[in-house]
Amino acid sequence: MNVRDRLPRTAIAPISEPVDGCGVRIAQERGGAVRLAFDGTQYWAAWEGREPGGTTGGDVYAARIATDATVIDAQPIVIAQAPGTQGGAAVAYDGEHVLVAWHDQVDPDDG
Repeated sequence: MNVRDRLPRTAIAPISEPVDGCGVRIAQERGGAVRLAFDGTQYWAAWEGREPGGTTGGDVYAARIATDATVIDAQPIVIAQAPGTQGGAAVAYDGEHVLVAWHDQVDPDDG
């Protein structure tokens, strides 16, 4: 069963307004594709987002979502925030730990 199939039928996206009018808003900024993992109690969502008006590339954020689709974290959890672009977030659960992985595109001119 796909992890998304366990949540109520709603859209999950890191945007200020839910996609379908009844979706789950997990962040204020626009972002990339949301990846989900279920740890047996709650969902973990991870995505690449950009600070509003920011000049840097994307950063990686996460949030926890209850099984009733309530977002647990009032502010997204910062996973990776640095110069350049961090993106391509993936999230997994191994039965004990939640792991978020991403790629980091470093600008060689940043030193």
